[in-house]
Amino acid sequence: MNPFFAVDYHGPAFQLFGWAHLAMLGLIALGLTGLIRWGGRLPTHLRLPMRYGFALLLTANELFWHLWVWGAGQWQVQTMLPLHFCSIAVILSVILLITKNRYLFEVVYYIGISGAILALLTPAMTRYGAGHALFYQFFISHAMIIVAATYMCAVEGARPTLRGLARVAMVGVLYMLLVGWINTKLHSNYLFIAYKPDAATTLDILPPWPWNIPLMVVGMLLMMLSLYYLISFRGDRADGSNP
Repeated sequence: MNPFFAVDYHGPAFQLFGWAHLAMLGLIALGLTGLIRWGGRLPTHLRLPMRYGFALLLTANELFWHLWVWGAGQWQVQTMLPLHFCSIAVILSVILLITKNRYLFEVVYYIGISGAILALLTPAMTRYGAGHALFYQFFISHAMIIVAATYMCAVEGARPTLRGLARVAMVGVLYMLLVGWINTKLHSNYLFIAYKPDAATTLDILPPWPWNIPLMVVGMLLMMLSLYYLISFRGDRADGSNP
């Protein structure tokens, strides 16, 4: 088998903040900067094809991951159900890009971007480096969550609200409780609330279960508030520069 897709991968392992990791972060930042700066100038007749193209990329990328894991004989309900925040955000991003639903936008903007940023900065990866397809699958998946929400802001003019933040936060907490219950039934670790992943991530600074859960909620709320004020600040600057 081509080593790029191999199950028994012997290439360089993922290195946190190594050259490959930093290169991917740089490319993502560059793409988002371009989308924010010039997305509003995108001709109307190109917007639908772009949205559908993004949705198709996300769908194909997610299907590839599941098919690869299935082919490797590693697919199991304890790890592969779409219950992590980012897994749910991928599905919601696809639907958002097709429908432009404002409620889905709020979920993807607040929870999707928050989770994707943390995942991109400290990926829960230990084995697959830049010589393997799963390395790129991971970064495409999480980057496109941010791209979907950013596209809706920069091109379609969508804006998050404080009311939406409260709504999403409430749903997020209830969802964490539901997933915690599912974890007890499946002996799984979705949302990483039962225990920390093997890889070094931002979750390492948290105490063990159950004390990690309230701190995860607080951290999630702080990130969502930051995202709200970030776009509000940009909006205020734009209004001030164009009286």
